[in-house]
Amino acid sequence: MNYQAFKDAVERYYRQLQPQESESLEVLEAPRFNDFKMSMERDEETFQVLLFRFIDQKQLTDAEVYKKAFISRQHFSKIRSDQFYIPKKETVMKFIVALELTMSEAEDLLAVAGYAFATSFWLDVVILYCVEEHIFDALQIDTFLIEKGQPPLFSEKR
Repeated sequence: MNYQAFKDAVERYYRQLQPQESESLEVLEAPRFNDFKMSMERDEETFQVLLFRFIDQKQLTDAEVYKKAFISRQHFSKIRSDQFYIPKKETVMKFIVALELTMSEAEDLLAVAGYAFATSFWLDVVILYCVEEHIFDALQIDTFLIEKGQPPLFSEKR
C-alpha cells in the first residue's frame, strides 16, 4: 500500500471510530497499583511473561524483536530480567507492531501492561488500523504520526 492510500485509510478509520454527538463517552478509571499487585498475587500473566510467550510462538529471536521494535538491547534486557516490569504504552505499541500481533493478542498485551486502545489518540488509532489491516510498516506509521503533529513511535523527531 502506498503512503497516500495508507494515510487516507487511517484518517477514514479515525473518523469512523469517533463517537457521534448522540453517543456518550465512557469514562475509564486508571488501574491502581494495588489492583496490579493483587492481580499478580493471583498468578496472572505479566507483561514480561506474555511478551516472551508471543516471541516464542512466532519463533523469533530476541534480537529480531528488539531491533524491529526499535528498542535498545539494554531496555530489552531490563524487560527480560524483571518479571514485573511495567512498560510505557508506547513501548507496548512498538512490540505490537514488531511482533505483528493479531487484534486479540494486541489487546491482551496492552491489558497485562495496564492499558487499552483509546480511539481519541492518533497513535492508538494508527496501531489499531495497522493491526486490523496487517500493515506493520514503521516508516509509514512514523510519517503519518509526524504529519498529524504527533511524536513518531519508532524514530526520534527531527
